Amino acid sequence: RAGKRMNAAAAAAAEARAKANAMSVSELRAELVRMGINSDGAVEKNDLVVLYMRGRKAPAATAANGVAPAARPAPARPTTQARAPANPVQLPKEINWGNAIMFAVLAMYVYANFINPDSGGGGGGPDPIEYKGGVRSNAYLDGEVLDVRTHGEFTTLLKQHEEDTGLPVVVDYTSQGCGPCRSIAPYYKALAKEMTGQAVFIKVDVNKNSVTSREMGIRSMPTFQFYADGKLRHQFSGADGSQLDRVSHTLGDEAARKGTYVNEEVTSSALAAYYAKHDPEKAGEASVAEILTKYDGKTAKLAKNLAKKYGGDLPATSPRRITPAPGSEPVAASGEAPSSLEAVSTEALEKELALRRDLAMEELALFMPVAELAGAGAVENVVVVGGGPAGLSAAIYAARAGLKPVVIAPTMGGQLLGKGVDVENYPGVVGVDATGRGIIQLMRAQAASFNVRMVAEAVVGVELAAGRGGAHTLLLNDTARTELRTRTIIMATGASSRWLGVDGEYQFRGAGVSTCATCDGFLYRDQEVVVVGGGDTAMEDALVLARTSSKVTLVHRRDSFRASHTMAERVLNNPKISVMWNTVVEKFEGTDGQGLSSIMVKTEGKTRTIPAVACFVAIGHDPVTDFLKNQVDMDTQGYLQTRPDGTTKTSAEGVFAAGDVADHMYRQAITSAGSGAKAALDAERYLSESG
Repeated sequence: RAGKRMNAAAAAAAEARAKANAMSVSELRAELVRMGINSDGAVEKNDLVVLYMRGRKAPAATAANGVAPAARPAPARPTTQARAPANPVQLPKEINWGNAIMFAVLAMYVYANFINPDSGGGGGGPDPIEYKGGVRSNAYLDGEVLDVRTHGEFTTLLKQHEEDTGLPVVVDYTSQGCGPCRSIAPYYKALAKEMTGQAVFIKVDVNKNSVTSREMGIRSMPTFQFYADGKLRHQFSGADGSQLDRVSHTLGDEAARKGTYVNEEVTSSALAAYYAKHDPEKAGEASVAEILTKYDGKTAKLAKNLAKKYGGDLPATSPRRITPAPGSEPVAASGEAPSSLEAVSTEALEKELALRRDLAMEELALFMPVAELAGAGAVENVVVVGGGPAGLSAAIYAARAGLKPVVIAPTMGGQLLGKGVDVENYPGVVGVDATGRGIIQLMRAQAASFNVRMVAEAVVGVELAAGRGGAHTLLLNDTARTELRTRTIIMATGASSRWLGVDGEYQFRGAGVSTCATCDGFLYRDQEVVVVGGGDTAMEDALVLARTSSKVTLVHRRDSFRASHTMAERVLNNPKISVMWNTVVEKFEGTDGQGLSSIMVKTEGKTRTIPAVACFVAIGHDPVTDFLKNQVDMDTQGYLQTRPDGTTKTSAEGVFAAGDVADHMYRQAITSAGSGAKAALDAERYLSESG
């Protein structure tokens, strides 16, 4: 019977999940309202699904006779009236030590939560740190991203905004060696500026502040965490700008509804007036001064406790008066300019320099909002899908031909942008720019100089025109699901990392299993790691990891590498790298809470387990062409097929292919750039012939 009940419960849960997943977000929220469930705290659809399943499960669990009980109404909000319990508390007939202790705990709870909420009680256990008040950082007032360098700063900052401002805190775990981290950084800074006064944005460099990244369980980069009221509400890994934007605004809106206190305080006169209205016994000067001292720099906590005790009424607040610390340099009054640089503080100069560096980087990036691009009925001449060497080269050539191209590509870019080792074989690029990131920045700057319009979105669908000369339609992945029409398309989407597809791989992605050594490698310094693969990418990953890890094991399924001779020799001559030849990965093992711990491998028929806290899969790439299936001819591996006449034309009129999306032979940055130039010339010729 127990087994049947379990099977029935599992089936009911599966049915509820399927029903919830079939609904849209708005439909789910409406259904939860009908069920009497508050969904304000839910950020993602998965959160709403869980609430829905819990709501469906609760009545079923109590229906012993098979009849579902009536839905319980939502609990009413507490009022300031005297609370008379429906069932009076029954005192035990015999008083013993156990009963006495229980009664004392109950009395303390009632006192802290109902009699004197100003005391700051309210359950949840002691805080990990005691926030002593005071403004710790005002960077958020200017929409700046604060670099948090110690774990003490991190925990104090969370407390500051839980108890003082009430603002949510967004955390970016990043590293200079991580390509996607550097790519999403300008977007993160722009979002911080946009949401000034609505949320707090901080970054933690895992190289400089390894304690925080370790304590918070960060296993992949970039990782973003979202805190509200001091609690972790959401987390994801990867340079997903749309999710970053969506969750940040959701929590910002939620905080605004609850009430935020950005650089505000309750003055003594305001608190005295408040107590005169609600509790005259506390309106005296000494009592008000004592409470304000206790809540110095804790405006949100004071307002919350007062509202809780006095029926939701809030005290008046005023802009906080910040008294300069003794010995600090004077600040020029509004409208006054220092007479010379000597009169400007070092902090102000550093701030100005940082601002100018940020502006310079943003000017080079030149990504524009998609809303500024799409015009009603407008048809572009050329849209380039992809922002690597092929796409940017095509855009530069098309722009110089007067075609005013548009580049659609996420800021994190492709394979070249994420390379953490030097790029030594790209002609004409040497020195500090001879990295994947450096080359892409130079290409973007050159494209920007020819007024190429770049949009940081992804293409998720396409509807090709029926015949020659018609307009194709591209569907973008922005919140408005923008449709962009164009006469020609240059496909330069490149290829994405290929996975092994073995047991445990999906489970431990972001928790020890990765495809980006330059992004996540530093998280595993002084530990044993594994790299899987035998090409140049695997060699690069192994060399990057050997700089920080105690040991690197390179697993390869053959008895020789297919990488270039130079790269293979560097790996074989590195004392920290060992190679397991003729070996394949069978399974990834570990625990959900702790992440990857070991890898099961098979060497010439013999299976064994090797310890590893991280494994970096580098077995090649798959072309990004899924959204073109059944519309453009491809080979069995998904690469776009170009015509045998040597051009970049595909089987579809007005669609051209450049770079790795059509090249499974060479796959080099320089060959991709060359094919991008060819595609632009082919598109120009097509437009001229089509009229």
